[in-house]
Amino acid sequence: MNSTFKHRAKVSYVHASPHRYPLDLKTPDQNLANSSTCIKKLEKTTFSIPNRVQLLLILFLGLMPLSIMGQDATKETHLEIKEVTLNYITNFFLNDFESMSKSFHSKMTKRGINKDLNYQELTLEELKGMLQRKKALDITKQKHEVRIMGLTGNAASVFLKTGYPSLMWYEHILLAKEDNTWKIIDILWDYEKFQ
Repeated sequence: MNSTFKHRAKVSYVHASPHRYPLDLKTPDQNLANSSTCIKKLEKTTFSIPNRVQLLLILFLGLMPLSIMGQDATKETHLEIKEVTLNYITNFFLNDFESMSKSFHSKMTKRGINKDLNYQELTLEELKGMLQRKKALDITKQKHEVRIMGLTGNAASVFLKTGYPSLMWYEHILLAKEDNTWKIIDILWDYEKFQ
């Protein structure tokens, strides 16, 4: 081991244990002076500019596949969540309960604050009845804005802006991943008059 690395080991030791000093260093000021000298020597000899570039290049190329895989997985997950959300809301306006319910978790709840500021909760049967009574909105006239607000391993939150041309509302949607499939477990709506 050359003297540069001996000093480096001593410097590491000093920083790891500030109350104990190597035998050849007597005071904190001497430690600091020796540390600075060692660092300067290491910078000049061990990590020259070409070596730094090579090291960064190796790290970059080595970590890049992991980064790309992570981005692909996240992008794929975002697409799955948006697809489930859009399947729900598109079929809600088309009054297609069967297709819409494919996006729902078995314990899904839908509740919200109506235009008159009263709280309402809908069971799946009540939601099905509503779809049978209301007028369908053609898919070409539907406008939905989906934003994923949060995402962890098996849970996601989505902010949805949707509605009819004359009446818009927001939906805060929670999704859970079950058996590798994203499902809507909770919907909370709030109206906003179109301005």
